[in-house]
Amino acid sequence: KGNSALPLTVSAKDNTGYLTRVEPRQLQLAPSDNAVITLTSTVPADLKKSLSHILKLSLHGQSVTEEKRISTQIISRTPEGTGLYHTLPTRIKANYVNEGDERHFQTELAVRGSLDEQGQHFIDALYRDTQANDISSLGGHSEQRISYQHNAFQLHLGDRIFPVAGITDDGFYGRGFEVGYQPIQQNWNIRAFTVEQHPDDKDDTDQAIKPDKQGFEVGYRHGEHLELTFNMIKSNTADNSQHEERLNGVEVYWDKYTAAAIHLSLAQDKDGRAFRFEQNGTLNNLSYDLEIERADTTFDGSISDIERQNFTGIYHINQKQSYFRTNLFHSKDNLGRDTTRRMTEEKNISLGFGHYLKKNNRDSVYVELFAKDIWDRRIESDLNQSEQGIRLDYLKNFSPELDLNATLEYLKTNNKLNSEASNKLRGSLTLAYTPSDNYHFGFNMDSLQTDTNATGASTDRLSYGFNATVNLGAGQRLSGYWRHSEYDDTASQNLQLNYHHTFRNRLKLGFSIASKLQQDESNELSYLLSLSTPMDVPLYKHNNIGSVSGKVIDLQSQQPIADTVVSLAGQYAVTDKNGNYRFQAVRAGNYQITTDLSRTTYRNHFMADAAHQEVTLIANRNTRHDINLAPGTGVSGRVVNYTAYHAPAIKAGIDVRHSPRQDTAKLRSGSGIGGVLVTLTSNENGTKKHKTLTNKEGYFHFNGISAGRWHIQASDPSGLIKEARLDKPLRTIELSTDKDQVITFRAIPLRSKIKRIGPRTGFTVSGD
Repeated sequence: KGNSALPLTVSAKDNTGYLTRVEPRQLQLAPSDNAVITLTSTVPADLKKSLSHILKLSLHGQSVTEEKRISTQIISRTPEGTGLYHTLPTRIKANYVNEGDERHFQTELAVRGSLDEQGQHFIDALYRDTQANDISSLGGHSEQRISYQHNAFQLHLGDRIFPVAGITDDGFYGRGFEVGYQPIQQNWNIRAFTVEQHPDDKDDTDQAIKPDKQGFEVGYRHGEHLELTFNMIKSNTADNSQHEERLNGVEVYWDKYTAAAIHLSLAQDKDGRAFRFEQNGTLNNLSYDLEIERADTTFDGSISDIERQNFTGIYHINQKQSYFRTNLFHSKDNLGRDTTRRMTEEKNISLGFGHYLKKNNRDSVYVELFAKDIWDRRIESDLNQSEQGIRLDYLKNFSPELDLNATLEYLKTNNKLNSEASNKLRGSLTLAYTPSDNYHFGFNMDSLQTDTNATGASTDRLSYGFNATVNLGAGQRLSGYWRHSEYDDTASQNLQLNYHHTFRNRLKLGFSIASKLQQDESNELSYLLSLSTPMDVPLYKHNNIGSVSGKVIDLQSQQPIADTVVSLAGQYAVTDKNGNYRFQAVRAGNYQITTDLSRTTYRNHFMADAAHQEVTLIANRNTRHDINLAPGTGVSGRVVNYTAYHAPAIKAGIDVRHSPRQDTAKLRSGSGIGGVLVTLTSNENGTKKHKTLTNKEGYFHFNGISAGRWHIQASDPSGLIKEARLDKPLRTIELSTDKDQVITFRAIPLRSKIKRIGPRTGFTVSGD
């Protein structure tokens, strides 16, 4: 930073929990200094599956935060392969809850996977048995369901939510049957269902039984912007009589990316109609959202007995660093004017201004004025109230790790029927501190103070608390919160701690304990224990499974080569210290086998014998396949962009019309060019060919190339090089095993035509 040394804190995390050490933890970097950071991971020796190891390295300093993601492959020395059996992924889960004197138990069996090797028959099933009335701390009610999919065909049975598009209905929860068909790469789909609805609350014995529902829905998409949906719902009346009710709906959705979108829903039944119109879009600096909906009192869909209009607009100014926001809202209910209940009408209006304090920063402030009127339209009204207020929001991003969000709101309420008024002052404060992905700490506080002029009474509410989440590594996570609440003269405290552990064999263990301490010192204690384990079910045995093993040897010294990555049929194995490798449970057939020596000191060795590049696996047998590698060489280099610059040398008194050229053109090396294709072709009739693309810095590399004469060519098929050409793009090189070849390709600027802009006779430059 400038010319001063910059102190930095180094931290790192990974997605596997294998990372054990980061060195150094602190750095002091002066200008132009470089530093080496060493990350050490310990990988289990019995690793059965290769996996991606993602490391996230973070450097934190004063006003400086840099992050870099590093992804590498952790390869099993002996992969488990396909397996002798085709299995169906299955998971068993159990929850136990103790809440005071009550104990609840829940078991769950989940199956999700393919029934065949090709993945054409897919199944998703769940069986859950809940022995509790209150399911708030458990995973849900008792439920049994199964879904089956074969290409475009879908089948669903059991307990689930049967969705319905548009305003026809919100969907039906119950036990039923659904069939769907959606052709692959087609623009239409169709589905039909029948469902026996579940009551909303199983404890409510007085609740009327909900009617059975049958539904039919067709969808069609035209191009990229237009979607149409038609549905029809049939239901029995609540008393299960033979009378039927039918409800039809149409939904139309059109969008033009972010410029504009229109969403129209229409529905009707034998008693009434409903519609909803939504339109939103962006026009220059203005973005808006308009919604209009109306439903008759007798309509039985997702909305009923309502008329509502809502508009929100945001106008950006000052290069979108500031904006104005407004909202207009109006609604009515009881459209049938039933005088035995309220005819509520409501109007809201708000106007706000927001400003981002810094460009490309989340720091912002927002202030809003708002007003609300709500009244009963009946002559003998029991509701007529108005509200006015102001709200201030402030967001401060101190650093990438620390955020603050504060809100302050003042609200004045007037009851026009009895002249009663009240003043409310609300405030909230939230702090979030995340020093790394492994740690998160938070603090929040909410307060409400109410003063009423009629009684002179004052009501106070206050709550504050802390929360934290810590990733302990190796699949372990600890989280929890503590909260203190006050309401007038009463107070309570809540505390909860959670521990979750995901083991490498996919076993999951969870434990939670919660405590609520009241002001009278009574304590409500509860805890939850959860255990989930995989138990894959074998469906059938593979009859075409074999294995292959062998040794990787240096042909010249006859010594084994350790840590060689051997690739076969999308699987990877790593040779041990004796050069041995093994693939088990691989389907019989002919395969290409390759080696990667980049982690060894033999990185330029290659398979000199073409017979070593192919292997044939026989079912129920182990095939021996040794690999001999001969010494070769490497070719590396860079594609660099060169720019031209001129050094004019005009002296006093020189007539440039007749003097020789005084400026000299030179080429200056610039940045590398990524994405350039480099091809290496053997001189033996071009039978051997290797290709690679330059990385984003312009570098390329070939390993394991046999000695001899080769042709190397750089080309730009993607047109990445602008206003320049590759100089000498095709070359012939001689390769030997004693050293690697390094080649630089230059992209030099094209010659430009010079346009005369002065008098045809020229001009004279002179001076002292």
